[in-house]
Amino acid sequence: MKFGRVVASLTLCIMGLASSSSEATTCTASALSILPSTYNHLNVCVSNNLYSVLLALSASPSTCSLTDLLALESDTQILNLVLLIEDIVASPSSMSSLVYSYMADTSSSDMNDFCTTLNTAISPCLLSLLPTLLPVFEADTTCCSEVSDLIDLVNFFVPSNVTTNSFVLSELVNGVNQFFCSSIGDTTCGYNMFSQMTSTYTTSDFTLLESVVMPFVTISSGEECTAMKGESYTDTASLASASTINYSCCIDHMRPLIESIQDGFEYFFDDTTVDILNGMIDFSATGGKFVDSVPGTASCTWTDTCSDPAYLIAQQTATRTPGTDDPGKNDIEDITCTMVDKCNSAGTVCSSVCEKGTASISSWLNQTLAYQRNLAFSGQLCYAQIPSTHNSAITLADGYGNRDQLFNANLDSDKSYSYLKTNNHVLSLTD
Repeated sequence: MKFGRVVASLTLCIMGLASSSSEATTCTASALSILPSTYNHLNVCVSNNLYSVLLALSASPSTCSLTDLLALESDTQILNLVLLIEDIVASPSSMSSLVYSYMADTSSSDMNDFCTTLNTAISPCLLSLLPTLLPVFEADTTCCSEVSDLIDLVNFFVPSNVTTNSFVLSELVNGVNQFFCSSIGDTTCGYNMFSQMTSTYTTSDFTLLESVVMPFVTISSGEECTAMKGESYTDTASLASASTINYSCCIDHMRPLIESIQDGFEYFFDDTTVDILNGMIDFSATGGKFVDSVPGTASCTWTDTCSDPAYLIAQQTATRTPGTDDPGKNDIEDITCTMVDKCNSAGTVCSSVCEKGTASISSWLNQTLAYQRNLAFSGQLCYAQIPSTHNSAITLADGYGNRDQLFNANLDSDKSYSYLKTNNHVLSLTD
């Protein structure tokens, strides 16, 4: 089997390349026509690193072959999903209606076909190829610059003690597989959710935010199991009665992906999703708030029986040693103050910042700050908080300089433009 895959791979090499040099320093190889050119120039990236791709394919187990990969190009359900993503990117304001149409057009057999592809080709091939190709593509900043930058973008949401490989395979790929392809009775959880959403809502009253997301941050404590059965619950935002679809035992298989997304956002923003939402929204109901309803679903019992999909990737090694890249900080300009170290709770990462109350600044700057502070507290976050803190290091005392160091330690030292670089002074209006 391995020999056959090598022969097939070499055939592809001859057909698709003008040059087959590995890890090319210049992009001399012809772009592979079988790969799309619109997705971060993946065709150029792969063709100029084809030697590494061929080695990874030849070393992969029988669960992933070149034939499997080539078949994805004509897979109807994969093409439909790609088309949905393209339509959303082209018209973000139409996201809800596009998703609704996609759900309405997806039959039970369509979802089964998608899950078959995910379990027999996509997941096994990602497990075989990603650990080898991820560092290759990330390091090639010439022919894979856009792919490399995309990997760095993903890294922003990957905690510093977790490998990108583990996060993608164990958290995202497995998470999506469990979310859509776990079974409930004779159907998949994905189709079960789609059919209920399209029968409960019409295309005019369905919104991704209110119909799908909001229930997971508005179910009152103690009512999570009732809500997941499709029964009414108290909405913590409006303090009114509300309901959602009957997720039943599917929620146990959907929860890992939801929690992974929450963890990624919390790492990036240094606040939980709920805290961020509560800071952004001005509730009309007195005492209204968002809550994290997801953990409360873990203790529910169900009359239905659910099971995992056919193929789940084994848990990958998650620990990595944080990097040592140090891009430095911006210098203080036109500010006199007493510098102090602000460290994380472990004392392992510190930032030298102006001690609160010691900065001496010009009067006009002081007046500007006073105006910004008044504006910041005159409304909810989306209304005022962002412009008042934009390009300002006032938040350094809360550890944002330390967070920059942790982020930067795991970025590519060859791409200094991707570094986060918080201004190391009380304010940066003089930059």
